[in-house]
Amino acid sequence: MQTIDMIRKLYPECARKGVDHLESEILREDLIETVKQVGHPVVYLTAGRDQGAVIFVYESGFAAIPLPLLGENPVREKVKELSEHHVLDETSSEKRFREYLPGLCEWLWESAMGSIVEWLSTRARKKGETDLEEISIVACGTLGIFPWHAARDRGSKKFAIMDICISFVPTIRTLHTDRSREGANAPQSVLSVGTVAETKGQAKTIAKLFGATPLTKKDRTRNGVLGHLSNKTAIHFACHGLADLKNPLESRLFLSRNEELKVRDILSVQNRLSGTELVSLSACETALRSIVISDEAVSLPSSLLQSGAKTVVAPLWKVRSDHSEWLMQDLYRIWRQNNAQTITPAQALRYAQIEMIHQQKLPTAAGRLLWNTSCEAGSGATTNNDLSHPYVWAAYQAFGSS
Repeated sequence: MQTIDMIRKLYPECARKGVDHLESEILREDLIETVKQVGHPVVYLTAGRDQGAVIFVYESGFAAIPLPLLGENPVREKVKELSEHHVLDETSSEKRFREYLPGLCEWLWESAMGSIVEWLSTRARKKGETDLEEISIVACGTLGIFPWHAARDRGSKKFAIMDICISFVPTIRTLHTDRSREGANAPQSVLSVGTVAETKGQAKTIAKLFGATPLTKKDRTRNGVLGHLSNKTAIHFACHGLADLKNPLESRLFLSRNEELKVRDILSVQNRLSGTELVSLSACETALRSIVISDEAVSLPSSLLQSGAKTVVAPLWKVRSDHSEWLMQDLYRIWRQNNAQTITPAQALRYAQIEMIHQQKLPTAAGRLLWNTSCEAGSGATTNNDLSHPYVWAAYQAFGSS
């Protein structure tokens, strides 16, 4: 544990929330072995009393970099700012949130992602490589509510995901559990659930990509959904959702007949999702979680991972149904066109988001057809055509295996 002791000595203000938790989550040997299996570094992001730190866990050890802008007071102010702009119940609120996000994205780069990219770039140069590695981020405490993948360099104007595939894990233990289930036989079938009028078209389109049909109304209940979870390659929920931050076990998806699927329900069916490559939640704010401490990062995504899903895609904030439809259809199109073998769901999400940033599709007939169809058959044409704005695409994060 010499490296752990070194990190604690150099960054004592981060020890309580970062290094101590890292050490207690899993033994060093198991952690390094997990990283070797994952095939890329795990990045532990933590705030401290006076400054924060980013802790890199890679195949042969640990490294740490201090982050002066991630002291408790600056982070607390950013959390307050984000909370004040996060309410999107009124039309005016969406405009206010759009105006706020670019500045937040630049702060995310200056406070942490710039240092992470620099470390990855140095590591790539030493290895004689040009492409940067993928990373899995464990964002401790309140840092978990920020869209780190949307961090933007003020100089180059490039978003972080344009250079790096970034996935998120609630805890490193979650990643370890997920990798220990590697090797399950993944069946080739999909469960697609659309419960409200504006999302039923989305559910139907995604089911059609797999040669399936959406779940019927009589089965869109708690027991009906739980009974259909097993033996699915992908599961897509297009519905309303609620993240209960005070009682995260009550976070839920709203189904038909006024029924709900809660975190506690998902946790009650352990391993029901073993072999499921992707669960996508096209349900607003379902990526939000309890932010008391990282070890209590209970949420819909974490419960789905714990029940066996390899990757969960979910949004941090309320997303317009037309934007959500475009992004979800693109994610599944890209993943499906690559036979879900040479590309992971996290990579497919990244490519779909980059397409929105560039406001263009991959040069395939299927892609152009899907884009045209979604624009015409969606819940209404967008009044703002700037699809490159982070408000449109950055809400969605990939959790679990990348």
